[in-house]
Amino acid sequence: MAQQQTAKTISAEDTLKRVNTVRYVFLAALMTVPILGMLIGAFLAIRTVAIIFARSGQLAKDLGLAVGTIVVGFAGMFVAVWGLTSGHGVLALIADFLLNFWILRGVVFGRLAHIYTAPAA
Repeated sequence: MAQQQTAKTISAEDTLKRVNTVRYVFLAALMTVPILGMLIGAFLAIRTVAIIFARSGQLAKDLGLAVGTIVVGFAGMFVAVWGLTSGHGVLALIADFLLNFWILRGVVFGRLAHIYTAPAA
């Protein structure tokens, strides 16, 4: 006994619409990763500045370093968003990762480490 065929043929235009829909959903999901990272990074930057105000014995030096670090962090965010929207997503994410790694290693765990080990006032 033969099975009845229920599949239908769709036009090329409908196929392109479906492909574009899947593409935009994928790109939207891909953009959430750096956006969440940016929000977490902004929160940590604000927290670091608050800790500097509360604990730092050399406020001007530490605050200047923190502001410079925040500028570099925002530059990394800009590079990531620009790269993802212009088609250079992987390179942009690598550049953002390297900038954030430099900030963590050199600044937060290096020059600003004393504010995390100082006793709270």
